[in-house]
Amino acid sequence: MRKQLFLLFFILVNMLYQLPVAAQMMVEKEKAVLAINWQNHLKQYDLIWKNLPTDWHEGAYMGNGNIGLLLFKDPDSNALILHIGTTNMNSLELTDKDLFSPGYFRLEPNGKIISGSMRLSLWNAETETKIITSTGTINLTSFVHADEMVMINRTTTTGKEDSFKWTWIPTSNKGKKFSLSTYLAPEGGKCILTAAQKNKTTILWYDQKKSNHRTLYITLNHSYKDTVATELGKNVFRNQLRKGYNRVKAAHRNWWHDFYTASFIAIPDAKLENYYWLQMYKLGTLARPNSPMINISGLWQKEFASKAVWPPRVLLPYWALNGSNHVDLASSLEDIYISENQGTDNMARLRTKRVFLENLFRKNTMDYSYATKKRNSVWETSDLVWICYNIWIHYRYKMDNQTLESLYPILKQTINKYLQNIIKDQEGTYHLPAVFLADYGYVSDYNYDLALLKWGCQTLISISNRLQINDAQVAEWRHILKNLAPISTDKNGILIGRNTPLRTSISSYAHLISIYPLYLINIENQENERLIENSLNTWLKQGNELQGYSYAGASSAFSAIRKGNQALRYLKLLTDYRLTKNTLYCKEENSIVSPIAGTQCILDMLIQSWGGKIRIFPALPDKWKNVKFYHLRTEGAFLVSAERFNGETKFIEITNDLGELCTVEIDFDNPHFETARKIKITRIADRIYNIPIRKGESVRIYPKNTNPSFTVGPIAHKHSNFFGDNN
Repeated sequence: MRKQLFLLFFILVNMLYQLPVAAQMMVEKEKAVLAINWQNHLKQYDLIWKNLPTDWHEGAYMGNGNIGLLLFKDPDSNALILHIGTTNMNSLELTDKDLFSPGYFRLEPNGKIISGSMRLSLWNAETETKIITSTGTINLTSFVHADEMVMINRTTTTGKEDSFKWTWIPTSNKGKKFSLSTYLAPEGGKCILTAAQKNKTTILWYDQKKSNHRTLYITLNHSYKDTVATELGKNVFRNQLRKGYNRVKAAHRNWWHDFYTASFIAIPDAKLENYYWLQMYKLGTLARPNSPMINISGLWQKEFASKAVWPPRVLLPYWALNGSNHVDLASSLEDIYISENQGTDNMARLRTKRVFLENLFRKNTMDYSYATKKRNSVWETSDLVWICYNIWIHYRYKMDNQTLESLYPILKQTINKYLQNIIKDQEGTYHLPAVFLADYGYVSDYNYDLALLKWGCQTLISISNRLQINDAQVAEWRHILKNLAPISTDKNGILIGRNTPLRTSISSYAHLISIYPLYLINIENQENERLIENSLNTWLKQGNELQGYSYAGASSAFSAIRKGNQALRYLKLLTDYRLTKNTLYCKEENSIVSPIAGTQCILDMLIQSWGGKIRIFPALPDKWKNVKFYHLRTEGAFLVSAERFNGETKFIEITNDLGELCTVEIDFDNPHFETARKIKITRIADRIYNIPIRKGESVRIYPKNTNPSFTVGPIAHKHSNFFGDNN
């Protein structure tokens, strides 16, 4: 009898969860309004220097995904430095696998520099520099045009500074594989770097002088086995001069204004909010739909000092582009990797793709025997799968089948390379052969590989179902998933691999990617919480090798198990102690990746959408009572706006961009729903609902018997401009 009563109770509870919830009709598609004066708001995040910065890690930086400019005073002479950078991988042939700066300009005043100041405006993506000398002043406005290959520097002067000098200093080609030629003229000049294969990188400049100002135009272009680079530069100059300075600057500003208004967040921590918007600016300088892939040093390489083009962490900046509703800018990775055969007229991009792919395939042949030949190797065998994962995530935020159609054969080929090497034991369990890792020797069932192999098989099955591909290998992938060796663990959490505990400090959390970002081991199964915490704590307590991106990964992993206080703690270890004054690099490494990686940590506290479910405010720290955001993008291509005030959620609005099923978990009881038409909203678990809004439709969710304003605006802060040398 007790069993029958228990079964009846279980059925009733299950039916209760599945009951449809009524939704009130609403007329508007969206009601949430973003009320903000963007110019005034972003002004409080500008980089301000009361004194001219005198170091690479302090200066003002600008860029457009292809070319970059970095300004700081030369600490050893009487000049301002304007460093030129590029992400085009043509430079690989010039420098033997290192990106580089082709050179820099010096602004040399007539008088001795006495003092000065600098301000980088985020809203306009322009830098204002004031130089006070013993003979007058120089006021310089600099910007890298948002979508043209030109850097523009306009000066006005007082006193005897009207005849200051611009001097071009090219990089040294000593010991490098290129020749260098510089040609000077009264109004400008050109510098040509020519590789052995006759490929060229050309820098041109033109100093336009008028009665009340001077304007230095700089352009940088690449060509392949011809002289097109110089002509490209000349065409850029003709186009800019025809339009005129004011029209050119207005077009530049319009791009940036549109960029910022794609989404919005406001949090109670003023410094972190400042940090977030600085990283958004940085991403705007680094990414374009048609730009080369973001690399480890961004657009601001020191002379021949950048690292290899491909460490796996270079992909971390793309995550924040997806969640902040800039999926268009995140497409450069996808284009480089999976659009190789789609055709393009741009030879530079074809060259970039080939060099990039060659670099990866050379490192990742999936031939496990290489470990015996390269005992000192620290190469990881799964980089190609890791790229596929990142392209998959990009797809999940925009939900276009064209990306899946291109990704599927590449992911299949890569996973099949694993399957050629797996080993079946007597019990029928599949294992991965040993790889050689620095400090660990040979490691079987390396957990980084295991996690990506499992993810890859799951994803191939998912793609084949969505695209209705009748692939004979689906049964094999299912079989592998059923019989694959589990992630190796012990009482301290996840191991490096089978019988290989973590015994030295490492910066990478590669062995933990089954927790984050793959979420293969996640909080949906509450029994995993202790395993995840133990794994993170075991890794983090080894601390002496941890770097900025390590803390970013730890923060997001704690957010994945809804530990907002710990997530905030590790994010602050990055932002308070690891960043340089301009947040351009992390102190431990010459890398732009770590500073940007922390941006995703903030997004993960505000909203998560892994596993097909949108989670609102999943990991807010206790201190964050007031939080707002507008049009953050989630997996499934939803735009979400929400507000939390005094620790209580006031409203949530979700707009369906492409027609996927909306499943949302909210953080309050007794919700009220509003939609534009009558729909059946189904509660599938506690505080979790299926909401069948169609493409272009919205739903608003808020506590019953309340009347929220649906207005998203800034949070007032007492302090501002935390970076530069202002504080």
